[in-house]
Amino acid sequence: MPDIDPFETHRDVTPSVASELAADGFDDAREIGRGGFGVVYRCTQPALDRTVAVKVLTNDLAEENRERFFREQRAMGRLTGHPNIVNVLQVGVT
Repeated sequence: MPDIDPFETHRDVTPSVASELAADGFDDAREIGRGGFGVVYRCTQPALDRTVAVKVLTNDLAEENRERFFREQRAMGRLTGHPNIVNVLQVGVT
């Protein structure tokens, strides 16, 4: 069994995820976290010259959880300007 470093924060990005992110305008994807709903990638968005975090939901996420995620993103999109709240810049489905 290969050694796994529990402190390693960057994991390899599958080519299919990288190509989907690139098609949506996000380059240089690096996995920085994962949880029950999906995986978070650190990407560059060349069109706006910025670094962003992109959350990609898992394929097997229950519809109820998917709907909850989008409700939460709509609510988060209305909250801006607080230093402890991440700004939601875009939500979409590919």
